[in-house]
Amino acid sequence: MSGIGLIRVPPNNPDRDPSKDDIENIIDLALDNGIPVTVFSKNINHRPNVDVIPIEKKNWNTTIGGLLSNLWFQIELTYYIIRRRSYLSDTIWHAGGFSLILPILVSKILGVSVAICVIGEPRNAYNQGSKMDRYLLSNLTLMTELISFTVSDNILTFTESMADYSILSLYRNKIVSLPYNYQRVKRNECKVEKIVFLGRVCRLKGADRFADAVEFLSKSGYNKYEFVIIGDGPLLSQLSDRFENDPNVRIEGWVPHSEAMAELSNSMLVVLPSRSEGLPKSILEGMSHGTVPVVTPVGDLSGLVRDGENGFIVDSSVPNGTARAICRALSEDTEYKRISEEAIKTIERRYSLDTVSDEFHDIFVE
Repeated sequence: MSGIGLIRVPPNNPDRDPSKDDIENIIDLALDNGIPVTVFSKNINHRPNVDVIPIEKKNWNTTIGGLLSNLWFQIELTYYIIRRRSYLSDTIWHAGGFSLILPILVSKILGVSVAICVIGEPRNAYNQGSKMDRYLLSNLTLMTELISFTVSDNILTFTESMADYSILSLYRNKIVSLPYNYQRVKRNECKVEKIVFLGRVCRLKGADRFADAVEFLSKSGYNKYEFVIIGDGPLLSQLSDRFENDPNVRIEGWVPHSEAMAELSNSMLVVLPSRSEGLPKSILEGMSHGTVPVVTPVGDLSGLVRDGENGFIVDSSVPNGTARAICRALSEDTEYKRISEEAIKTIERRYSLDTVSDEFHDIFVE
């Protein structure tokens, strides 16, 4: 029986593997529909009907070394796809997979269907970098996106609203909504007076906006709340210095996933005032625990969070927009328990295994 090939760009640090849960979820969806899987990646759990081909990409500290490593990775991946072609009817290219042009083109030549996952706007990652990053890397990313999206059979997004991403608007007929980052509800009603930021500590994720909101709220009498920043990134050191003497702020930096989930599960709010997003896993995980999200309406978040119903929307166009949204969420007349329950119901309705499995079947079986 033909199966599905699952490909991703390997993480730079196997101990910090943000896509591993999504990969395991896609495997579960395929197996739930009776489809065998070949995973072209290391650090994936072995189980029945799952073949793991442990391809890895070497990390180099130089630009030339990185380019050569990427080229060799694509050649090696192409070789294994050719060897496995009789076992594959479809391939799914997870986040960053759009950049693997050579094996994508070879898959198409072999008659294997190509579905590319899009979870955000990768070119925005270069908006904060050097001039070379902004012009060279962003244009190179744009070129690879155009090539891979053009030859693909399907483009998988978490929600339909992601089709508004400027490049994807050219390929609306290929876009299929499949929230494979589904969650299992882990209801936690034992909330403490804690507000957490969980994500990469950078401007793109709005870490600076959260920091400004913390300062505003501390000066406005919200001293009974603890503010926690979890994650790694270029602003971590700066924020650590900024809040060094603030007893209400705790900066954890990067922590293992289990510790991050323990912090998230008993927090009242999870705040992510991003400038650009796909559908961040921290928000879905928080909602599955009943932790109320406070987010900017960017990317797929605009289709997930409904202001005052299952979370709160940040208006970044007004001064102290993040702080204002947090204040609304914490106000005495806010029906926190109702909104927390609705956040859980959103996950149960739209992001459960049963719901997503049916959608997966419609795409890859029928």
